[in-house]
Amino acid sequence: MKNTFHKVNIIVFAAVLAGISLILLFSPRPGEEEIVQKRLSPFPEFSFGKFFSGDFTRELNLYFSDTVPGRDGLVETAAWLKSKMGFEFEEVAWIRNPSSGREGLTSDAAELSTVPDTSAVGIHTVTTVPDSAGTGTDSTDSAAQSTQTTPPVTETVPPVNNGEADFAANEGVLIVDGNRALMITGWYYAGDRYCTALNEYNRRLENTSVYSMLIPSSIEFYAPPKWLGQFGIDQRGVINKMYGMLDGAIPVDVYPELSAKVHEDIFLRTDHHWAPLGAYYAAEKFAEVAGVPFAPLSDYDVSVVPNYVGSMYSYSGKDPRVGNSPEDFVYYKPRNSYKTTYYNTYTGQNPSVAVEGSLFVEGMNLADTYSTFMGGDAKITHITTDVKNGRKLAIIKESMGNALVPFFTNSFEEIYVIDVRFFPYNAVSYLSERGVTDLLFATSMAMANDGGFVGKIEGLMGN
Repeated sequence: MKNTFHKVNIIVFAAVLAGISLILLFSPRPGEEEIVQKRLSPFPEFSFGKFFSGDFTRELNLYFSDTVPGRDGLVETAAWLKSKMGFEFEEVAWIRNPSSGREGLTSDAAELSTVPDTSAVGIHTVTTVPDSAGTGTDSTDSAAQSTQTTPPVTETVPPVNNGEADFAANEGVLIVDGNRALMITGWYYAGDRYCTALNEYNRRLENTSVYSMLIPSSIEFYAPPKWLGQFGIDQRGVINKMYGMLDGAIPVDVYPELSAKVHEDIFLRTDHHWAPLGAYYAAEKFAEVAGVPFAPLSDYDVSVVPNYVGSMYSYSGKDPRVGNSPEDFVYYKPRNSYKTTYYNTYTGQNPSVAVEGSLFVEGMNLADTYSTFMGGDAKITHITTDVKNGRKLAIIKESMGNALVPFFTNSFEEIYVIDVRFFPYNAVSYLSERGVTDLLFATSMAMANDGGFVGKIEGLMGN
């Protein structure tokens, strides 16, 4: 009897394992992550070189782990269970270092890697370099020189709240007031390389004005002061330091504009991107610096996508507090005349083939709503407008820059949009051949200090 019981257990256990294996092997696998808004790892292409180097098996393992059938539901269940375990807390004495495994701080960034303790007064005090490039002149040298030599002044950013905050299921994400998810970013490694690269673009592009727009992340403005000081983050200070490294390239300091509007919906609560309204205020600042016309927000048609839950739901480990806090995604469509042409850079497509389309790709899956702008990143976008001022703008960006594009159709005759990660040409030659007069690098602070991303900016220049 006892042996029979053991045999039954073995048979049942083997049947369960076999069933799970069959499900994992033959069930349809997702091609896109539903919430993160990015493609999942593809099935790797086989080659003997990749096989013997071990790359094929590593990519195969990543494919199977990244595309588990029912992955979203499993992750959501795990996040819900984790949220019910242990005790919640209000103070932070330690957090997992999100920069683990990266190269060390540069000496320049290390000087700025801490925040003064302002929790006693509830005010986040930052230093601001006055913008001397907002005159609309073409003298990049004088703009850079005055930015570096003018003493910084102090500005205070009133806290949006002194509310409660707690970690999400992912310890790299902070949940504020139960409905706003903030990515904890506290590493600044490659800022000096980023500025050196922009200075080199400015040197090589003799007939082009080169601008740098460093975009702070939402944690800078929305973390309660008693928490912000615990993370060792001072994005204002690092922005000042980086702008001081520019030599010829012109800073576009959007920090004061954003800090003055923190009580408006300038950042999305459930997404790591800024909201289109925040991009509007930043675009307005760039137009001032570049000396081009700029249309007021009243000249745009307003579109609203309700019940949006963005990328921070997944980044938070699918924390239910984020998933249960949808928001309106509000964007703005220009009324002037313009034409949009795409050159797709997806794998297997010819980037020299022009495809006319819409600047706004609407009706997407709800989780992909931020990709309404140009339908995403993996393409070169060319926009011609009814503006006749001879100014041609190129934007070199990552996804944060997408929301800026619609606000320049009233300011420039032509616009080129280039994502660093998907551009197959030499950028200097490409921009020179097209007579680009203005080049804007629109980059989040996280990416401007990421060595891999900066390496791509460097690589697009060629030797």
